[in-house]
Amino acid sequence: MGEMFSSVWASEDNITRQCIELVLVSAIGVLLYYVPLCFFKQQRNSRALVVLEPTAKAAAAGVVLYSCFGMAQPHFPGILQTYWTGTPSPDALYFIAGAALGYRLVLQVNHYFDDTGLNATTTAMMAHSVAEGAGLGLIVGSPGFPNIFRHQLIHGVSEGMLMAMVGLERYGLKQTMHSAIIGRLAQAIAYYATAIYMPSVSEDAMQVAEGVALGSMAAMVWGELVQPAYDALGSIRTLIILLATAGVCHHTLV
Repeated sequence: MGEMFSSVWASEDNITRQCIELVLVSAIGVLLYYVPLCFFKQQRNSRALVVLEPTAKAAAAGVVLYSCFGMAQPHFPGILQTYWTGTPSPDALYFIAGAALGYRLVLQVNHYFDDTGLNATTTAMMAHSVAEGAGLGLIVGSPGFPNIFRHQLIHGVSEGMLMAMVGLERYGLKQTMHSAIIGRLAQAIAYYATAIYMPSVSEDAMQVAEGVALGSMAAMVWGELVQPAYDALGSIRTLIILLATAGVCHHTLV
């Protein structure tokens, strides 16, 4: 077992504030899609409306991929050591195992709720948000937690945008906002419960938890954002939008 970290160092007030932030970012994501949608409707710009959703998905994918890269970057030395020398790095192996678990979890959830409706999307988001929230709670005492938490906030914005794409046209702003908040509330509750009531976790468990968070994000961005954008815009335009958005995130958020 690796070194033990205590999660009780984080005050309950700080954790409560972080839970509120986890929920609110999804509402911001909904509004980021709602505002241009209303604008183009008022302008009766049908061409812009056609490309708005795939463009927004490509942009959201760039945001999430930036977050995925930021979460994986500290693990690159161990992963490269394992790859080039054939000598397994325990931390890298635990992280990779967690990433595979998180990726598989989202695939299974999306397969089970194979529906494009708002309720199915909300349920799927709640399922993988619980896993991400529990993972955050397990690593709340680790040195890398602030960086990972920041990327989870960025991820929440993109999830809010995805909920807006699914629900605004069919259900309106109020119901879509409600569903987005409920979906992320599951993450906040899981994070709070784990951070407050888990007395301590090993470093190995934290590596797995980080991997689960990364894997679930990667699965979501590929299946829900990159592939639909690619189908609608083609590979070149999707890649340009994706890289441009990731570049903007890098220069403004670092």
